[in-house]
Amino acid sequence: MTTEIISCMLYALCTVTQYPSIRPTLYWENGYIKAPEILLEPIEKEKRLVKKVYYYGNGHCVPYARARTGIQITGIAGRALEIARFRGYKTGIIPREGSIVVLNEGPVGHVAVVEKIYGDMLYISEQNYRGLYIVSERIISVSYDSILGYIY
Repeated sequence: MTTEIISCMLYALCTVTQYPSIRPTLYWENGYIKAPEILLEPIEKEKRLVKKVYYYGNGHCVPYARARTGIQITGIAGRALEIARFRGYKTGIIPREGSIVVLNEGPVGHVAVVEKIYGDMLYISEQNYRGLYIVSERIISVSYDSILGYIY
């Protein structure tokens, strides 16, 4: 059976490779779920470098936001505001650094972490916006029409 290994680096530089029987052991470090370095064997006379695999939970956006902020949301991203209110978290329409932004993107919604605020622009980090297990960053406008609200 082939296991798909997704190696991501900063700024969403990613490679997807397939190797049989590689199952990294995950560990927790500084608030991140990480995998140890994996030495990839040469394939067809081509040597591969040592890569690190970083991802959160099941590769979707909700586990990433939960791990990065400590805000205990679960389930479908589009219902994150409702779930957060039910669990006693404050929600609102004004962004704050370190909050979760809930977006009306994709088939079931999306959540991301507000890393920095630059005037009317938000620098956010997220998982599964560019693909399963891929952690990426982007800048969106505070007035972006897909923003449903924020969880603090």
